[in-house]
Amino acid sequence: MFLGDGSTATLDAEIEPLVDAFVEDMRRLLTLDQQPSVHYSHSKCRLCPYHTQCFIDFEKKEDISLLYGIHGRTANSLAEAGITTITQLANSHVETIPDVAYLKGTKRKQRAIIQAQSYLTDKVFQLNKIVLPECT
Repeated sequence: MFLGDGSTATLDAEIEPLVDAFVEDMRRLLTLDQQPSVHYSHSKCRLCPYHTQCFIDFEKKEDISLLYGIHGRTANSLAEAGITTITQLANSHVETIPDVAYLKGTKRKQRAIIQAQSYLTDKVFQLNKIVLPECT
């Protein structure tokens, strides 16, 4: 295998089934009539050469995975609850959002709502009072 730094590495036979499954999944995706439903990933998408084009599509759809901390699984679970856009999340109430993967509890849900509101309005919301140490 050729690594990103120009060096090479040898993979053992244990990895072959994983590689075969990956290649088979990619072949299956190429036969689909329409693009599969995907979500934005802050860590993965920025490395992709198609980032610029996909990002525009995610913005047009107001995909909630654009919000930092809203992972694909979280976005899928929220979609099942009827929340598919940043606007819908921004207009939600903590009590109406179900506990889903990576978004459980009042505090996390409230932060997600505030983050959605911030994304839409470009305003900064203070979560906690800032206490600075006294100068002596």
